[in-house]
Amino acid sequence: MTEELMKLIKVFAIGAEKDLQEYIDSKSPSTISKILKELLSLYLNDKNSSFLREFLTVSLAGYEPRPGKIGYNGYIQNANGETKRCEAKPKEY
Repeated sequence: MTEELMKLIKVFAIGAEKDLQEYIDSKSPSTISKILKELLSLYLNDKNSSFLREFLTVSLAGYEPRPGKIGYNGYIQNANGETKRCEAKPKEY
């Protein structure tokens, strides 16, 4: 994890909203882009957190993602108003 990402996480977690905004504003668009790419890569590839993988799988399958970790991951309603639920368990590679 880069120093930039570690600092951003710490400011986000324990700093005030203005501290976070000041930190973000102090960085170039290129640096913010690198931090965001690293954060998404870490989150998507974390073996202990499947939230983004489940969200992506459900969304790409045409379902509406459901918030929360307990229960089904998404749903879709047909023209008759019937709800079809789905459970996504994508593998981390």
